[in-house]
Amino acid sequence: MYTHDPIYYDDNYDGLTQAHIPATVTYSDKSYTVTAISSNAFRECASLKSVTIPITVTSIGEYAFAGCTWLTSVSISNSVATIGRYAFANCRTLATISIPYALTTISEGIFSNCGSLVSATIPNSVTSIGKHAFSECTSLRSTIIPNSVRTIGQSAFYGCHSLTSLEIPNSVTTIDGGAFMRCDGLTSITIPNSVITLGDGVFADCSSLGSVIIPNSVKSIGRDAFCDCTSLTSISIPSSVTTIGQRAFHNTPWFNNQPDGLVYAGSVAYKYKGEMPDGTSIIIKDGTTEITSSCFSMCFRLKSITIPNSVTTIGDWAFECCSDLTSIAIPNSVTYIGSGAFSGCSGLTSVTIPNSVTTIGLYAFLDCSKLESISIPNSVTFIGDHAFQNCTNLTSATIGTVDVIGSEAFSSCESLRTIHVKAENPPKISHSTFDVNHWYFSTLYVPIGCVDKYRYTEGWSGFSNILEEQSGVDDVVNDKMPADEVERFTIDGRKISSPIKGINVIRYSDGSTHKVLVK
Repeated sequence: MYTHDPIYYDDNYDGLTQAHIPATVTYSDKSYTVTAISSNAFRECASLKSVTIPITVTSIGEYAFAGCTWLTSVSISNSVATIGRYAFANCRTLATISIPYALTTISEGIFSNCGSLVSATIPNSVTSIGKHAFSECTSLRSTIIPNSVRTIGQSAFYGCHSLTSLEIPNSVTTIDGGAFMRCDGLTSITIPNSVITLGDGVFADCSSLGSVIIPNSVKSIGRDAFCDCTSLTSISIPSSVTTIGQRAFHNTPWFNNQPDGLVYAGSVAYKYKGEMPDGTSIIIKDGTTEITSSCFSMCFRLKSITIPNSVTTIGDWAFECCSDLTSIAIPNSVTYIGSGAFSGCSGLTSVTIPNSVTTIGLYAFLDCSKLESISIPNSVTFIGDHAFQNCTNLTSATIGTVDVIGSEAFSSCESLRTIHVKAENPPKISHSTFDVNHWYFSTLYVPIGCVDKYRYTEGWSGFSNILEEQSGVDDVVNDKMPADEVERFTIDGRKISSPIKGINVIRYSDGSTHKVLVK
């Protein structure tokens, strides 16, 4: 054993069964007060059964006692204000623990995999329970969470199979993803009126949970939140809930017992249930705020949809492969079009994107093979990867003052010949945003005075035909041209060998491009 400054270490503990840590130690005739137990100090000391920690200690380092598989009791004084991550993880025979009153945070994984831990009393000094804090404490039957706690972290009580009931105090505002996932003995849970967010998978696989009342403080329910709660027959969802993640109620009796048709949860259009008849038209009810992820996914027979002006979000894959859908008007309340939202809508010929939308997710209109034109308003700042990929009939695209256009966003749009971009500063794109054939056969129109900006910007510089937006076209004149003619194209990008009547686009040897009218 040795000391260094105020930190206490132990690097020779083979066969050690008891550790009585002294308040002071002497080293080189100098006395030191022990104030901390270092990280990894007793890690994997497999024979250690008991530990006494003096009142001089204020901190215990991360992994300090991790893997002490025979440790049955620990006496921690109330002077300890900090216990590091995974400090007692995998102490599989530890049955009880006294959490000191000076502690404000129960750190990540601090008691994870303590399979013999039966109860834990959390003092009212604690404000947050870290992720995985009591994960896989399979014998934990009860714990009292004090009303000082504001946050319960990700997977904090994951796999606590013996936990049967739990009351969450009204100080808690956030319950993170997987916090009580696979607590399959849990039969009841009280969610207070302070909670705003229920994270992804928060109660997933709680197979004994029979009913839940969600208070009207909750605004968001995460993905898979109650998935596979196979005894959940009753759930009350208030109108305050405006966002629900994909599969939130999948494989629950509550959802399975709903009549066929569109199922609503709170203010959300949650999921179309059952087989959809041919030629189905749906009018989403007023007041709906979200069409959740995969709501109408694979509803091949959906013919038309009316979306009210209250909807702000169209979730990921919401209308995936709705192949009979021919047109859609998105109301000007929508700000987000999710990833794959209209992917595979092969019958879609027109779509109206309002000036309220800020994000078009990746794959949003992938494989919309009949879509002929698209106009993206100035409100959109981000267009995701593959957003319009393989829209093979798309002939023209008008793009507003967007900041970023993702990789392959217009890849395999083989008919795209006219591209209008309204941004004076070229949006950030990659070399794969457009195809090589677009560089040579499509005409890129940019704001007046911005041709050179686009010509010398990565991604845009590949375009051979970059023209300024103009209200008119000047007649061909006999003045000397600025350089030798290199190539000539029709206005739709078709290369020609000689002048033809109408507008010709000419590229010259100095790199400039001119649009002329041949009479």
